[in-house]
Amino acid sequence: MTTDTSWLDTPAISSGKKLPNERQRAPSMSRGILGKKRVWASDGEFVYFRRAKSNPATLQRHEAFLKTGDYQHVETQDDVEIYKLMPSSPFARRQRNLAELDDYNVRRQAALAACRREWGLFIDALEELSGRIKSRWAGAMATTVYDENLTAIFLAIDMRGGPSKAEIDREFAAARQRRGADRKRLLVPAVLAA
Repeated sequence: MTTDTSWLDTPAISSGKKLPNERQRAPSMSRGILGKKRVWASDGEFVYFRRAKSNPATLQRHEAFLKTGDYQHVETQDDVEIYKLMPSSPFARRQRNLAELDDYNVRRQAALAACRREWGLFIDALEELSGRIKSRWAGAMATTVYDENLTAIFLAIDMRGGPSKAEIDREFAAARQRRGADRKRLLVPAVLAA
């Protein structure tokens, strides 16, 4: 008695095209921040967007960046739309994946970016650090830890002879406005006011 097993020899099925180093990309999209999943994230080369979970203001800002050609749709994986950043985009930066760095090196990248006046990378490093802190601590403790990290970053900037706090505040606000953020929602008001 012989058994026909030819049906087992079917070709492997791939799940569509994948981005280079996909497993290393966008870890902030899968990491929960304060118990919620992120709706929008960028690694400097790609933008990851969850349209179904976005609020109207985020969706409107996203659509405005699409119309101006800051990024182009590459593909959709599950509920995440993936877009390629154009070189002219205010979100494009050379340092690609801050999520692969430890906290010390994220702080170091923030200080170096400020000294080189790469404000996009500076903002992204602060946001990455903020997200990590919010995922570890809550409330007042998170604020205290974030302020201590900002103090370390600004000391490193001063030691390297970087820009003044007034210049950082001005450029930080301008870069956030180019990215569509509200001027009232600065990440570093306590440190820059001192």
